[in-house]
Amino acid sequence: ISMRFSFGNRNNYGFIVLAFAAGVLFSLGAFFLKITMSSFSFSNIFAVLLIPELWMAAILTIVGFYFYQKSLHSGYISIVIPIMVGTSIAIPTLLAFLILNESITNLKWVGVILILACVFGFAKRK
Repeated sequence: ISMRFSFGNRNNYGFIVLAFAAGVLFSLGAFFLKITMSSFSFSNIFAVLLIPELWMAAILTIVGFYFYQKSLHSGYISIVIPIMVGTSIAIPTLLAFLILNESITNLKWVGVILILACVFGFAKRK
């Protein structure tokens, strides 16, 4: 079975790809913002504009918002929102654990797994 992605047709799954991409980009933007804010100092407010991670966070968030709008335009809101929101919650949590060495309790792991299960459950269409 061949499946083409058409971003203007609700019968195809292109809007799901866009929603997932939006969630990933929002996640990465939040992750870079976390890195930026960890080194932020209020002593020189304009120096924060020279931090490359802040620019990366801004670019990723803007592109993610564009993908989010495109997925809402071409897809079903009942599918787009859970995918985008679930992805943008789960990925920063995993990145914080893997890269920033933040601790995650067993209850938080259960929450991340439930979020991902819900994302894939909502994304599955008949």
